[in-house]
Amino acid sequence: MTVLAAETALGLLEGDDLARASRLLLSDAQFAAMVEWWDLQFNDLHGDFADIQAPADVLQAVRSRIAGLDEAVVTPVRSSARQSLLQRVATLAAIALGAVLMLLVGMQLGSRDSGEPTEAAAPAPTPQYFAALDGGETGPSISARIDPESGQLNVRIEGAANQLEAGRAPELWVVPAGGSPQSLGLLPADGSFSRVLGKAEINLIQEGATMAVTFEEVVSAPHPAPTSDIVAAGTIIRV
Repeated sequence: MTVLAAETALGLLEGDDLARASRLLLSDAQFAAMVEWWDLQFNDLHGDFADIQAPADVLQAVRSRIAGLDEAVVTPVRSSARQSLLQRVATLAAIALGAVLMLLVGMQLGSRDSGEPTEAAAPAPTPQYFAALDGGETGPSISARIDPESGQLNVRIEGAANQLEAGRAPELWVVPAGGSPQSLGLLPADGSFSRVLGKAEINLIQEGATMAVTFEEVVSAPHPAPTSDIVAAGTIIRV
C-alpha cells in the first residue's frame, strides 16, 4: 500500500493501477493521507535543489548534433507483457530512488577524527500524524501533517481563495475526543503553510481527534471558538 501511495504521489500510475488508486483516494482516508505524506516529502526534496542555468551554447550544440544524426532505426516492441514489465521496473526504480533521497536527506552523516569509516545507522522512525480534511464537492481540499517530536505542522490547502469573503481567512481547529475546538491559527487561502506548534498544542494532536477548518475574521484571530460553519473536516490518524 505504501508503494502504491508513493507511485500515486509521483504520478506514475496507469491503467488498472491508476483506477485502483483513484478509488482508494475517495474511499480510504488512510491511503489518501499516505499519498499526501509522500507528496509533501517529494516537494520538500525538490526545494533542496537550486535551479542551475544551462550554458547558452548547450541548446545550439544539441541542435547541431541532432542535425548530424542519421535516420534512427526504431525496433518495435514485440510484446505488451514485456512493455508492461519494463514500465513496472521503471516505476519501482523511481520509488527506490525517492526513498534513497529521503533517507540521505534525513540522515546525519559524520566521521571520526581517526578518519576510519563508520557505518551510518538509519534513524528510528518516529510516529507521524496526518489528516485529510474533506470539503465535499464545493469546499476546500486540505491535508495536514504533524511531527509530534519536533512539533512541526505542515498544511496544504487548495480551493479556498474563491470562497472567502473580504477580511476572512481559513482557521484551523483541532477537536480532541470529548473536548471543545482549539484554534491552531489562520491558514493561507491557497498553498502550503508550516509552523512549529507549542507544547500545549502538540498535546491536542491525538489519533482519533478531528481537524476542521472554518472561515473566520482575520482581525480578531485566533478565536476562542468557531463563529461560522465548518467547510472541511477530517480525522487524525497515526502512521
